[in-house]
Amino acid sequence: MAVEDAPAGAEAARAAGCRVIGFATAYGPGALAAAHAHAVSHTEVRAALSALGVLPGSGGDRAPGPATMAG
Repeated sequence: MAVEDAPAGAEAARAAGCRVIGFATAYGPGALAAAHAHAVSHTEVRAALSALGVLPGSGGDRAPGPATMAG
């Protein structure tokens, strides 16, 4: 899993076999075409992680914080 804000980073992460969220703040979603999902805020990153199956759904479970998502 990778969250990237640059086209080269998104492409490299995808080439390495990562699922990629494009953090579209400096570049728009079109420039981050290698990403599987896009976000423009940290809240949207969390939603994209859930949509990609990385975080639990909204069934009342508390999602793990950033320290538990590394690896």
